[in-house]
Amino acid sequence: SQAVGILDDFQSGCVTQLLKHQHTERHYDTHSFRFSKLNKTLEDYDKKRDDEKQQRGEVAEDEDQQAQGEKGEENNLHGLQKQEEGALHIREAEDAPGPASSSA
Repeated sequence: SQAVGILDDFQSGCVTQLLKHQHTERHYDTHSFRFSKLNKTLEDYDKKRDDEKQQRGEVAEDEDQQAQGEKGEENNLHGLQKQEEGALHIREAEDAPGPASSSA
């Protein structure tokens, strides 16, 4: 009879665990459904906002700003290149044997 009691306890424990598991699964299913619904809403909102921007012609302005930014980057690179060339000329002048370096 003691074995039957242990078996009953074990069985009720298993049933309790199973019920907890099912409850947790339902809980996650509900949340994943809510999140998928939220993501869909956000995607719809983004699409709507982009469409409105396009209608107002803001996309063209954004592209102009981007082009100006790229032009600025090109100018920066060109300036850096000029600095490097200038430094190279100075180094070459220092390394070149001449009257100033022979007296030293």
